[in-house]
Amino acid sequence: MNKRKEKTELANFIEEELGALLRAGREDKGWTREYVAARLGTTAEEIKRIETRRGRIALGMVQKYAELLDKKVSIRFFS
Repeated sequence: MNKRKEKTELANFIEEELGALLRAGREDKGWTREYVAARLGTTAEEIKRIETRRGRIALGMVQKYAELLDKKVSIRFFS
């Protein structure tokens, strides 16, 4: 497998997992996408896009979303 394909698969996996975790956190709190969007200054469609991994997810938005849910985002690099 070439490196570019590996990176794409890894990025897709990370985005999918992040979206699922954010959605689960939102649902656990009983919040709607509209409520989260209003708190983050974005649209419900953008929240849906993040949760369902449609397109790239901006890390800044992920951090804001996680903070709203009282969660932390941690990225670690290993060699």
